Amino acid sequence: FRRVLFRSASIERGDPLAADAVVVLSYRDAESLATGSLDAASALREGRLKLRGDASALVTMVNALRR
Repeated sequence: FRRVLFRSASIERGDPLAADAVVVLSYRDAESLATGSLDAASALREGRLKLRGDASALVTMVNALRR
């Protein structure tokens, strides 16, 4: 179990059915989102990022990665 807390979001391992959103992407793509060399819209369009649930959670996650 790993939990990472940000101001208004948390990222943790657990039951995906209980999550507001589930985001699946590679570590390399997460790094690229964090550095700004990949934007979330392109990643979604290209199939490099999968999202299920609340799409606003993706914005929160990307902003948290960039801190």
